[in-house]
Amino acid sequence: MATKKPAKKTTTKTTKKAAKKTAKKAAKKAAKKATKKTAKKTAKKAIAKTAKKATKKTAKKAVAKKTAKRAVAKKATKKATKKTAKKATKNTAKKATTKTAKKAAKKPDVVALPSTRLPQAPVALPSRRTVAAPSREAAVTLVPDDDVDDALDEAVGAAFDSVFIPVSTPPVAAAPAVPFVPGDAAEDLAQACAALALEKKAEDVVVLRVAELTSYADFFVIAQAPSDRQVQAIARNVTEALKKHGKAPMSTDGLEQGNWVIVDYGSVVLHVFLASARSYYDLDGFWVDAPRVSVDEARGQGALAAMA
Repeated sequence: MATKKPAKKTTTKTTKKAAKKTAKKAAKKAAKKATKKTAKKTAKKAIAKTAKKATKKTAKKAVAKKTAKRAVAKKATKKATKKTAKKATKNTAKKATTKTAKKAAKKPDVVALPSTRLPQAPVALPSRRTVAAPSREAAVTLVPDDDVDDALDEAVGAAFDSVFIPVSTPPVAAAPAVPFVPGDAAEDLAQACAALALEKKAEDVVVLRVAELTSYADFFVIAQAPSDRQVQAIARNVTEALKKHGKAPMSTDGLEQGNWVIVDYGSVVLHVFLASARSYYDLDGFWVDAPRVSVDEARGQGALAAMA
């Protein structure tokens, strides 16, 4: 009986140790599970944060792209509207000039009619004939209808002639011709261009001395006309006349359109504008520092005659 007591103690010790081991194992397993769960949670949170950041960045990029596209579209529309507005203004200006030219061609120039009138002579009516009445009544004076009509026609014709036929004026003695003295060749060529432009009724002809402001020309000759056909006629008149005198242009530009024709003679550049185009491009204002040279038609004609 005394030998059985120590066996009970050893069994209790072993069971305690086994229980401790199992508890430790269970604690380790629980700790591992807890760490796995926390790791999963943290990973999920990190993934959610990164996803949010990525979505925000993509949204910002999309917004930036949309704003950039809108800005580009706005710029494109502005450019398109400006171009269309310019074309519309040019077309309206051309139409207005052509309409005014047509109206001026249709209507007679009333201002140019002479204001002086010839003194109207008194109209002589045909002589009256007295016819004796058969009765004792007073004599009646009768005038034939044809004679009255002829007299009225003569009176109306005389009044028309006095208004619309100009009064003959004595011829004015021509001024004595001044011999041409050649000077600066470039200025003589510029004056010749101006004179030839004025031959085709060019308006507001200006000669600018640009030798001190630019290196590619000495003089600019600027002229204008109310229609594109007249612009073309002025440019052709200048080039053809100077070709006959041995002066061919280096280049011409804009002759087909008739809006702004440039004829380059090297030292002299001729600019023939449509009236609306001249005010739009404002070449006179751009070269405002260039001194103006007075246009001398006589000198231009003399320079043409003196050319080879």
